[in-house]
Amino acid sequence: LYRRYVRLGKLSDLNAAIIRVETAIDTYAAGNPSHNDMLNVQSDLLRERFGRLGGMRDLELVEGINEEIVRRSRTGDPESTRAIAYLGVVLYKRFERIGTLGDLQKAIKLTEEALTATPLDHPDRAAGLSNLGGML
Repeated sequence: LYRRYVRLGKLSDLNAAIIRVETAIDTYAAGNPSHNDMLNVQSDLLRERFGRLGGMRDLELVEGINEEIVRRSRTGDPESTRAIAYLGVVLYKRFERIGTLGDLQKAIKLTEEALTATPLDHPDRAAGLSNLGGML
């Protein structure tokens, strides 16, 4: 459904993909590794919908999902690092929309934290540095 959404741009496909992922999340126990995988997918889909529609509710959901992933992951785990980086992006987007300086400050802190945990040769490092540069 998501791939069809990307190809055809039909919002109904994106919405249906979000519903299917929510159903999948409900089928996995919280300790199952697939549970966090599905949370990551849900976060990505909601961020996509926020990018298209700008609904603050989607941004709030992404924030909560990534906070949950960070809580459930071990420190230094790539999954935790990715979730921390996403939290930084979410807070920055909320800062852009609402203008709360605390969101910007926390976004910078989280992005720096994620970069510290990202190896120098990791392919995501350039994007993290770019995000930090934009925030600064």
